[in-house]
Amino acid sequence: MQLFRGYVETKNKKCIEKFKDRTDLKTFEQVQSLPEFAGILGEETILIDIDDFETSEIIFKIVKELKLRCRVYKTSRGKHFLFKNKGVTSNRTGCKLAIGLEADIKLGSRNSYSILRFKGKDREIIHDTDENKIQEVPKWLTPV
Repeated sequence: MQLFRGYVETKNKKCIEKFKDRTDLKTFEQVQSLPEFAGILGEETILIDIDDFETSEIIFKIVKELKLRCRVYKTSRGKHFLFKNKGVTSNRTGCKLAIGLEADIKLGSRNSYSILRFKGKDREIIHDTDENKIQEVPKWLTPV
């Protein structure tokens, strides 16, 4: 599995280049010196975006306790949890997860991206797993 299929330059968290249907996305080496860039989610990637710090901490504690195999980025307001998608078919904003918490959902199969560097500062990875060992998103983290 590939978390990101490539990278694009961004400005104020918006892509400044088209990435839909492109096969020539930039490599990490090509973007690593930029002040801001995003990773285009891989086809099988699902990103659970929790913008509320307290809510994101609840899920993060569960992820650590259960030793879930995923990647977690710390954001300015909360956290991004990246898993392998299983059965979720559309992006969602402000949806209720099975665990009862609210999140935004982005799918690689729906041309979504994740900001990885903003204003010259990398988003910190606070929990990581080898990309080939990322597990499917747990049922309790899927929309209801």
